[in-house]
Amino acid sequence: MDGVTSMQTAAEEERSHSSHFLFKTSKFSQSSRKRWFRLRLDFSSFHFTVLQGNLVRILMLFHLPVTIFSSYQLTLGHHEATALSIAFAALSLIAFSIIIPILLIFRLFMNSTSKLYDETWTLLALGPLYNHYRHGSQLFACIFFATSLALGITIGCGQKSGIAQTIVILLIEVITALVTSIWLPWGHGASMGLISFLFCVARIVVAVLLVILTPTVSALRPLPRLRT
Repeated sequence: MDGVTSMQTAAEEERSHSSHFLFKTSKFSQSSRKRWFRLRLDFSSFHFTVLQGNLVRILMLFHLPVTIFSSYQLTLGHHEATALSIAFAALSLIAFSIIIPILLIFRLFMNSTSKLYDETWTLLALGPLYNHYRHGSQLFACIFFATSLALGITIGCGQKSGIAQTIVILLIEVITALVTSIWLPWGHGASMGLISFLFCVARIVVAVLLVILTPTVSALRPLPRLRT
């Protein structure tokens, strides 16, 4: 106790002789500042990995609507849209709908199956692409992006012809159902085969109804008034 008291007294005397402690930068603050600066520049940290995984999840959720609106904006003429909006639509379609999904699929292709399922940081960064598929079927995410891209371009660019639009949607749904039935990317205990087949059949039925009802809806559309 005497030694601790003498050390505290010596520290207080040194502090009073040099300057007040409120106006003096401590070593702890300097070390913490260096540590915080190091954390800000470390792009391979745990938090950046979680952020990357959340961005991948957001891309998967909004890939279809971004593709639809970008494609539709590109079909508009210069009289209906500005050059800046068309440029942003082209940049969005190329970057978010094509380039980034290709890079993500390439990263999945370059990593081994054991690393994708065993390494925590890789699972957090790329897990939304393959975490509900079985081992060896990680590249099934390319079917998701391809289907979303085809549907988005068809819906966005085919606004002038509803019949052609619905026929292409029907073909895309049939091809997706066949690929899903042949590939079967889900595990044996997941019980997703029957559910996936039922969803594919439901989408095909909806596409067939679109093909049937599109001429009727087009015929019932009110005609424009003639100018006198």
